[in-house]
Amino acid sequence: WYASHKLIPILTDEDGNVVVAFADPLDRFDVEAAQQIFGTHTSPAIALESSIQEAVRRMQRMKNLDAMAEVGENSASGIVNSLIMAAVKEKASDIHIEPTKDRLRVRFRQDGVLHFYKDFPSDLIPVLTSRIKIMCNVDITEKRRHQGGRILFEYAEGQLDLRVSFYVTVHGEKIVLRLLNRQGELLSLKQIGMAPRTLERFIEQGLELPSGVLLVTGPTGSGKSQLFIAASTRSTRLRSASSPPRSRSRLSSTGSPSARSIPRSI
Repeated sequence: WYASHKLIPILTDEDGNVVVAFADPLDRFDVEAAQQIFGTHTSPAIALESSIQEAVRRMQRMKNLDAMAEVGENSASGIVNSLIMAAVKEKASDIHIEPTKDRLRVRFRQDGVLHFYKDFPSDLIPVLTSRIKIMCNVDITEKRRHQGGRILFEYAEGQLDLRVSFYVTVHGEKIVLRLLNRQGELLSLKQIGMAPRTLERFIEQGLELPSGVLLVTGPTGSGKSQLFIAASTRSTRLRSASSPPRSRSRLSSTGSPSARSIPRSI
């Protein structure tokens, strides 16, 4: 309703009037709609339509978050939601859910290193596996081959894009969830974290050379893709092998699924 009328209440002033922000405070239809909800004692204000729409989306996320909080912590939905939110809080790049003989172990990958988070009873292995499969829309009856899927997870701060992989093991299916923040910014080379001298050598001996190959290695979540994207925005010399001379540079990912989408061509 707020989005369709392009308005949103902001606060109540000292006189008890509701201050309502409108994209167009001269629109009689929207003003009358606000008065039907908040009463005739409303004080109009003006705001950008994009700001109102963003505020409405944020309210919806909070509503979804409250709904998730109502789910029992011991239910499959509650456990999966709490794991994802804990990973966000710990700034983890991956969640590893690993079945063993007598327990279900959960570990978070932070700065490229796996850290123990929590153990669950082994009875929860099939329940949590089925729940995650339903969330990413893969075949819940398939237990003998690898599968992959995707979850768009809404929470108060925004939206997470989770890439999910299921691997067959002796004690059940291991699950790896890769967390990609859709609101995350692309860092520049200066923000990557290199020491000044190392960064200077990297630019001079790697990016400014007329030809050559850059080989970037490291564990999952250590920042390989982020470094390459930052380097590509810094240097116009980087291009794919199939690009003809003088053509615009291009980036191609060989990962499946791709770890990050870039909003513009480089």
